[in-house]
Amino acid sequence: MPNQHDREFTPPATDLLISRRLFVSTSTAALTALPLVAPHASAEHNHMPKTPYDRDKCHRYRNAALRGLEFLVEQMAANGGYSTESDLAAYYKSLWLLHLAGRNDLAYRRLDHIKASFMLPNGDFRTAPDLKSANGVLTQYYPYMNGWLAMGSHRLGRFDLAQPAYRFLSRFSNAQDGGFFLQEPTTTPRAEQCDVFITSHLGLAALYAGDVGRASQAGQYIQNHLQKQPDLESGLYLRTESTGALVTEYPDEAAPLHFVSRTAPWQLYFFVGYPSAFMAKLYEATGDRVHLQTAQAYLTFAQSCDDSLYEFYFSHKVAWASSIVARLTGDQSAFDTSTRIADYLLSIQDRTGGWLLDQPPIEHLDQSAEIAIWLLELSAELDIA
Repeated sequence: MPNQHDREFTPPATDLLISRRLFVSTSTAALTALPLVAPHASAEHNHMPKTPYDRDKCHRYRNAALRGLEFLVEQMAANGGYSTESDLAAYYKSLWLLHLAGRNDLAYRRLDHIKASFMLPNGDFRTAPDLKSANGVLTQYYPYMNGWLAMGSHRLGRFDLAQPAYRFLSRFSNAQDGGFFLQEPTTTPRAEQCDVFITSHLGLAALYAGDVGRASQAGQYIQNHLQKQPDLESGLYLRTESTGALVTEYPDEAAPLHFVSRTAPWQLYFFVGYPSAFMAKLYEATGDRVHLQTAQAYLTFAQSCDDSLYEFYFSHKVAWASSIVARLTGDQSAFDTSTRIADYLLSIQDRTGGWLLDQPPIEHLDQSAEIAIWLLELSAELDIA
């Protein structure tokens, strides 16, 4: 998650000419009838179109991710912590990355450190008893770090952390519409708000926990959320009130966390990438074509946004989502979106292997882990023999 309000974004020079696709109407009928490349019916045909350099690209993505991993591993202490950072925000993605890269030895050491340093008896995680994190934006998405830890420990088979972590996350589920709350209900006046990003995240956590029913409810929220949008040619509102109504009024300085504009540059594109990725994974779990159509709809919106989508590190989840859609449908535009963003991420990698080293450790450790994760995930999605 970003903490970018104090950051000035200067558009990088670009001569890219990226064609746009007008986003479709989102009435119920239109969503169900979205143009769709059908999922391939048999394993024999379950291959996306290949370009001559696909495998070379995937190899480069994996190598870059592994360089990012080594950058992080070099900073690990013997106890599994970091010598330079003690905030939970620097740790919560690393279980997923270490497992994905086959370093379960280090993942177990890191998990033991997280459990001893950050885990509370109720399954929550905090930097200190009175502090979730020094990253102020992460505190606005209270269960976000928890979701990563629940999924990472499920992947590792460390149910001593995974089970209590998921039980805690279940408190954030909104039984009325299937969404997930940004804060634990009743804790603050804003606690009754849900949003499409945290619902995608915790919906995916539900899939990892085998809670397909709750994941499907989250999927229904995400589908309905798209249908509620008043003007997708302008942009996409992210949050809803407890009544289910879209949150369309907020302070100007809070706009990046409430709305993704189609026309303005440097939006937080991961907000629309995650719903696409989750809905594609939910389709795999259930076989419900509407979930795949919804994944494509969110991706189509992202592809219709400003060209900065292809030159911004916060597009990493769009790259991941595009790779899943490409594998499931054979959609060449999804393949192209994934590789263009991935190529950009490689172009900004530091020679040390990390990313965003001009940012404080709490941020560059976080984002180095996440970018490495999505490069590994998308290289696996795209590299189909």
